[in-house]
Amino acid sequence: MTIYCLPLISPGDYETFRRLLNNDLPDTYNEWSNLHLKKLSDVRRQGDVCQEIKVEPDEFARFAAASRYTPNYDLLRHYVANMSGGHPY
Repeated sequence: MTIYCLPLISPGDYETFRRLLNNDLPDTYNEWSNLHLKKLSDVRRQGDVCQEIKVEPDEFARFAAASRYTPNYDLLRHYVANMSGGHPY
């Protein structure tokens, strides 16, 4: 069994994350939420575990600046995996 991690973005932080990630997220929170729920379902259907890790925009921005990588959704996924010791999904 593999433990995967998904970033959990609050509705109030969504637009901030869209700006941080250079619009590397769907246009609306509802669109993103639907994709997020589908990923959760896919992982669980495979018999794996998926942890949702709440992310804060300021903390992620500091992480991205320190890592010297361009902020994008892939980096956000790796950030939450590093926070929890799981695998990015």
